Amino acid sequence: MNSKSGMPSPQIAVVGVHVFSDGYPNVRFKVQGIRDRYRQGYQEINYPFRRPVPRAARTGLRKYLALAVALIRAIVAHIYVVAAAITRRPLECVYMPYPAVGLLFAFSLLPRALRPKRIAADAFISIYDTVTGDRRLLTPRNPISHLLRRIESRAYRTADCIIVDTEASADYFATTLEVPRGRLRAIPLSIDEDAYRPAVPALMNGRTRVLFVGTFVPLQGVETIARAAILLRDRPNIEFVLIGDGQRSPLVAALLSETPCPNLTWIRGWQDPRAIAKHIADASICLGIFGSSEKAGRVWPLKNYAYLAVGRALITGDTRYARALAQQTDEPPFVMVTPGDPAALASAIDALAREPDRRLRMGRAGRNYYERALASRVGVTLLTETLQQLCLRNGPTTAQEKDRP
Repeated sequence: MNSKSGMPSPQIAVVGVHVFSDGYPNVRFKVQGIRDRYRQGYQEINYPFRRPVPRAARTGLRKYLALAVALIRAIVAHIYVVAAAITRRPLECVYMPYPAVGLLFAFSLLPRALRPKRIAADAFISIYDTVTGDRRLLTPRNPISHLLRRIESRAYRTADCIIVDTEASADYFATTLEVPRGRLRAIPLSIDEDAYRPAVPALMNGRTRVLFVGTFVPLQGVETIARAAILLRDRPNIEFVLIGDGQRSPLVAALLSETPCPNLTWIRGWQDPRAIAKHIADASICLGIFGSSEKAGRVWPLKNYAYLAVGRALITGDTRYARALAQQTDEPPFVMVTPGDPAALASAIDALAREPDRRLRMGRAGRNYYERALASRVGVTLLTETLQQLCLRNGPTTAQEKDRP
């Protein structure tokens, strides 16, 4: 019996093949939250990968061998999990952590009698969107892109509930991947709150430290940050710290090589959450995302969660989601600038660097908003309530049954 609601506790199973590491904290803490809430009637058929490709093997032949091994492991893991789920049936209610698309597609090929009765799956990121929109590895007209979209559409329509991080992402899944809008639920992500604790800003003796942390994918707009830093290169009281590496690193390196920026430090090595949290605590201003793609307008990245959790002033792109978030607070905890505009970003940094009291107010407002709307307990509560409702449903709606593969 659920002591809070008075309703019977559902039988919950976590069924997944996923990366279980610091780089994917949402999976780790959502699964842990479900474990903590459903101690009775809970089971796992879970195959976690600690890290898909070792960082020492990300160049040359070793990279391709490591990718091949990872692919084989993933295929074996999916076969194992699907077989285990079938033998333990009937599974009443299943939560599939991200990435769920492989398991969902496999279940879509099976008769309904062999599938779990209810499935809630965490979508988070669309592979099709990543390939065609974010990283632009293929055009939408490419046959492989078309195949990816069809696979994802079929997979996600197999589930009774698809969990995404924002309402804008839900709209994308509904329009592009043809998932019924009523099945989509926006739930905040989870971060390592033991690492990202509120911290009093350090005294900087008149200096302002501006921090960016990221994987240098296109939606983050790191080249915009580099160009803004170049515009402020003659301001020794403004220090830039970039942490991360990735797809756009060569472009950033070329920009900084062409126009050296003496007040910028770039840390390219891997940093664990506690090290990143220390960098955030030492910063005066943190930078979000500044890409101009459609995807950049739909997401609120994990780095922004961490910045707000620690309580730092934030500058990020003027996106649909950022505007919606700003309307929920009396004092917006961040400054918005036009995506892809380094001059606008440089101007915002310069203005905020001159107003330490405003930065403190923004940091407090950010932490308050995080506690109210983005904290892990909020996301876990929404997720477990969603699972509770899903498990207690007597049957799928007519629209759901009609549209299910």
